[in-house]
Order: sequence, then C-alpha cells, then structure tokens
Amino acid sequence: MRIELLALDVDGTLATSDLTITEPTKKTIAKAIDQGVLVVPATGRVFKQVPEEVLEIPGMQYAITSNGAAVTDLKSMEQIYTNPLKKEVVEKIAELLYNRTLYVEAYIGGKSITYGRSLDLAKKKMPKEYVDLIVSTIDVEPKEKDFYDYILRKPVEKINLFFESRQDRLNMISELERAVADESKITSPVIDNVEINNPNASKGDALSHLADLLAIPSQRVMAVGDADNDIEMIRYAGLGIAMENADEDLKRIADEMTLSNDEDGVAHAISTYILKKKER
Repeated sequence: MRIELLALDVDGTLATSDLTITEPTKKTIAKAIDQGVLVVPATGRVFKQVPEEVLEIPGMQYAITSNGAAVTDLKSMEQIYTNPLKKEVVEKIAELLYNRTLYVEAYIGGKSITYGRSLDLAKKKMPKEYVDLIVSTIDVEPKEKDFYDYILRKPVEKINLFFESRQDRLNMISELERAVADESKITSPVIDNVEINNPNASKGDALSHLADLLAIPSQRVMAVGDADNDIEMIRYAGLGIAMENADEDLKRIADEMTLSNDEDGVAHAISTYILKKKER
C-alpha cells in the first residue's frame, strides 16, 4: 500500500550523533515530498528546537513536538493539537524537583524555559552540541522560584530533566513513579535524561490525530524512530521502521529495520519503502 504520511523522529534518527542532518537525507526527504508524501518531524524536542534545515525543506506542513504534546501547522504557525500536563501534576513535580541539583526545563507554547542555576549546570555537564542547542533556543528565568512560579501558571507540554549520573536518574524515576505514576508518562530516550508528559500524550497519539485530520488511514502511515518515546508511533503506523541504533524494545515491535542515524538510515528507509515502491 502506498505511503501518504511519513513521521520521522529527530534525535538518534533523522539527526546524526553530532546533531546534523546530512545532505543525502534532506534530498531524499525532498524527493518523497515531491511524490506527494506528507513528511512530519515527530520529536521529543520543543518546537523552537526543531532543526530549521528540516522545517525549511519545501513542502513541510506539520511538526509533532514535545513527545506528541503538540502538533503545529507550519503555514499558520498555530498549534492545532495539544495535550499538556495537568496543572495539579505540574504542582507535584515542582514540589519534588525544587532545590535539586539537576538540569530542568519546561516546554510551554512551543518554547523551552529554565532558570539560571539549572542552565549553569547544563553548561558544565552536558555535551557541547546539546548545550549549544539549548543556549541558542531557551528562555531563562534568573531564579528557581521565578521559574516554578511561571510554569505553574502555564500549560506545560513537557518537563525535561538531565542528570549527572545514571544512578541519580534512576533514583528520580523511582521518586516520580511514586508521586505521579498514574498521572504522567515518564520516558528516557537519552541515557542521561528523563522526560515527563501527560499520560495520554505520545508521538503515536499526535500522529493518529494528525492522520485523522488529513483523512489518512494508519495503513498508509510510515514512522521511523529509535527510542522508547517512539514506540507508540511505531505501533500506530502501518509500517514502523526501527533504526539500526534503536533500543531493543523498539526493534522488537518494528516491522522493518534500516541503517543507523550515522549511515543515513532515514534516507535508506525512504528509498527502500517509498521511492522504490513508487517506481514499480
């Protein structure tokens, strides 16, 4: 069956390990769009952090961000679907995180926000390419109290945490599960981080809403990903593709596997399952 909608995770999938998008990948995406396929980045990133080089490919119309908590129409720049955390859940998380030594950011209205001490920690501990991305896109409240006061007044798409050690991350996951397990979804797509969303928010949920809006059946949807926050969209898609560098749990549920993100795996998947089938 012909693919009409293609959802692509960004980090670990569309982007290489140094967070770049290769020319072969961009050209292959453009070819798919030229053949009438709607290509949609589907990322855990907030909208402001989606690579401009992806959004600027002619024919890109939508973006799924914040692990599916928001879908943006790139023509109107309006969010056409949102699924934020409930305010009472944000309150519990804020109480748990306050005055901790870790990097905290909240995604609100397509933008990310943190506070000064948290950003200082990120600059010292996180890989340079991630720090550069954060510094170039984030809004900063000077004090931790100002940050938490702000996010308690706004719909929060996602809360993102970064830890200095694996044990710190595991300890926080245990605390979060005790505090908000039934009221949130906790994922860890990158080894040192934890992401907190509404329990009903996922890339699969957002993708299904977008497909319904466009009257595209799931059988005509293809999704490509690598981590645990991609599982729902891989399950939803009629054709779910795992990257060679993907988590083993995701590989087990995928229909097919492509090359790694450092070997133009997205371009390979598009060429194999969309462009070549069109030529037949």
